[in-house]
Amino acid sequence: MRHYTGKKCELDGYTFDSIPEKDYYIELKQNLRVDKLKVHPSFILLDGFQNNEGKCIRSIKFKPDFMYVLDGVKYIVDIKPLNKKLIEADFTLRWKLLQSMYRDENIRFRLIAWDSKLKKFVEI
Repeated sequence: MRHYTGKKCELDGYTFDSIPEKDYYIELKQNLRVDKLKVHPSFILLDGFQNNEGKCIRSIKFKPDFMYVLDGVKYIVDIKPLNKKLIEADFTLRWKLLQSMYRDENIRFRLIAWDSKLKKFVEI
């Protein structure tokens, strides 16, 4: 599987991994119904621990691109390439773990991509 790398860019003091991620941030900022916008919120998927040999094992963290509230519903969103083959297995595993951790809460998880043919963001 090929690894996808976007062009890093900055806006409002944030560093975005790709231009579509930055553009989605702009859309969210302009949407007056979006509340409590967080960029790259951090979640701990597994706490650090010491194994049976006393070796320290670091925690596993995940930082999706955005978390926000829209019309009273919380969303956690990550921007990815439209071609699903370019999404790494590591990301997929962390994404599923995050959804599992919060499955009992009213949170909607979305993978979003820029569709250059439609000239808009679409859910993948």
